[in-house]
Amino acid sequence: MIDLNIQKTNFTSAKNVEIPDSYYRRIKTGIDSLDECIGGGFIEGMTFTLAGTPGCGKTTFMLQVLDSLSNEGYKTAYISSEEPVFQLAFTSKRIGIKNVQLANMNVIESIFEESKKNEFDVIIIDSLPAIISDKGFKKVYLETYLANYITMMAKKTGIVVGTILHSTKRGTYKGTTLFPHNVDCNIMMRRDAQEQNICELEVTKNRFGSTGKHLFEITQNGFDFTTKIEDTKDSESETHTQSNYW
Repeated sequence: MIDLNIQKTNFTSAKNVEIPDSYYRRIKTGIDSLDECIGGGFIEGMTFTLAGTPGCGKTTFMLQVLDSLSNEGYKTAYISSEEPVFQLAFTSKRIGIKNVQLANMNVIESIFEESKKNEFDVIIIDSLPAIISDKGFKKVYLETYLANYITMMAKKTGIVVGTILHSTKRGTYKGTTLFPHNVDCNIMMRRDAQEQNICELEVTKNRFGSTGKHLFEITQNGFDFTTKIEDTKDSESETHTQSNYW
């Protein structure tokens, strides 16, 4: 974790800044193609978003990623303010997820209090529009508070925090882009218009590494992370560009 109480009020030469050890340790998901997309893996205290249209597979994808992380020795949790725990458990059973902790919570302060108490390494918050604060903030004040609080608490606790967002069919974020601007990494998920069993995952921003995209096949058992699918689209004909997201 990073000590946020230390604030440098004077300018310092880059060569004299002491970089935290956590910046050199990557949290591997165990899914090579995903690790490659996010620059080698997550780092402690990293924040990211996963956005996509309803039904594109965001919940299934993140449950599988968390389960793979748990197989790598990390403690993970999926925290939903939308789907009840038994529904998440039903999905988990269908796709063979066993080790991910599940909870229904929507108050952000309680989410971090419980996550720290349970010593989670990686958590997913589903989803931002349904999260509230015990401070009573509303609308734009709440969004600003959540954007600052989540990124600050992730760095303070060292927990990797992923937050689910929603996007339009055109590939733009629903709502403002305040939260995507605040976090370290943004991931956009899209279903192929012609082949609904193919899903494209694109990292459009990454403060700790490269960006990239990968195609995954969706089966009855969830996402197939083992089969490599070639992208045959002509890049000039693609209608989505990074400028759509900001």
